[in-house]
Amino acid sequence: MIDFVAARFEEWGYEVEIAEYQVLFPSPRTRELELVAPYRYTACLAEDSLAEDASSSRIDNSLPPYNASSSDGDVEGKIAIARYGGS
Repeated sequence: MIDFVAARFEEWGYEVEIAEYQVLFPSPRTRELELVAPYRYTACLAEDSLAEDASSSRIDNSLPPYNASSSDGDVEGKIAIARYGGS
């Protein structure tokens, strides 16, 4: 794909340079979300598929949910469910 895109840009008169980078891609060993008080609850960290959205059942190439830019540790606080992030 990169060669195809570079060739198109060259055809259009652009100077093209392809650079390769090694990127940090952290991935967790374990993923857990637990509520410990006032009652104990362990979240499954997976969403149910929706009949009206065929893409919601295709998870074989999906990344699992996790926060890639934080350090290990325990966090305490209230849970807020954002769903789609809008109002």
